[in-house]
Formats: sequence, C-alpha cells, structure tokens
Amino acid sequence: MLVNLEEAARRVESPYNLINKLIERKKIGDRELTNSERVQVRVDANLMTIKEAAIKNDVSERTVRNCKEGFDSVNHARYDEVVEESEVKLKTVRSEAIDKLMIALGLLNISNLKDQKARDLAGIAANLSKVAANMEPRSPINNQIQVVVYSPNQKNVEDFRVVEVR
Repeated sequence: MLVNLEEAARRVESPYNLINKLIERKKIGDRELTNSERVQVRVDANLMTIKEAAIKNDVSERTVRNCKEGFDSVNHARYDEVVEESEVKLKTVRSEAIDKLMIALGLLNISNLKDQKARDLAGIAANLSKVAANMEPRSPINNQIQVVVYSPNQKNVEDFRVVEVR
C-alpha cells in the first residue's frame, strides 16, 4: 500500500496515533513534585486508596503509585529521603493508632464480654487481629509470588508391554 505525503502527515498528527496518545497521557497529571509533596502523596497512598490519594493531591494514579514505591513519575529517580521522611510520619500515625487500639482494648473487659455469644467474641478477635496486621508496614518479602511448575514424567520403553500381532 502506497501512502502519499498528505496521508502520512494526517496519520502522524492523528489523535488516534499511539505516540500522540502516550504524549497526551504523560501531560495529564504528571507534574514535577517537590519533596514535601512527594512525602504527602506517599503518606496518603499508604493511608487511603490510590484513587483517593490521587484526587486529594491532584495528581495521576500513576504518580501516586510511583510515590508510594519511592520513585518520581517524571524522571523515575529514586527518592530515599522521601521514603525515610514519610516512614517517620507513618510511624507517628501507626503509634497513635496503636494507642487508640490499646484504649479500646482497655474498655473491653471480662464483664463487657461475659454476655456476648461465642460468634461475637470470635468476630471481635478477628477484627482486632486484622487491625494489628494492618498496622505493620508491608515488606516486599511477603508480597513475592511463588510459582510452582510441574513437568510430566517421561515414560521408558520398559514401562510398556510389547504385543506381537501376526
């Protein structure tokens, strides 16, 4: 198929051209953030959903994901000082949450739980364990995916019975 210069120019400048789509997408929501903005975005990303953090900070969801991992979405540089500063803030939030949890646990005593059914007590225990588990930062070791691949065993000639036909 032969294409003249006009058709080639029209195709290159078309909004449906993949390169143009990628360039346009990069313009939306990917602005250079200051370190304090990166810290705030990273803290928000750890405390709420990616979408909520993106709306709150007026950035794209990709920017929020990159900040959560400690990278900049524009030049893909690693920001260790941002990670450290946001971890300090997150530790403060976690310690306050643990203090409130301990106050709530102090309010739970034997007399309050005596009238509860076994199902309710199990629900309370499960919810408290979820809260305790969510307080800890997720380490990348726990998020590794394990894939097990099984290969078939190859049969030997000795495994087969020989039948002669005449």
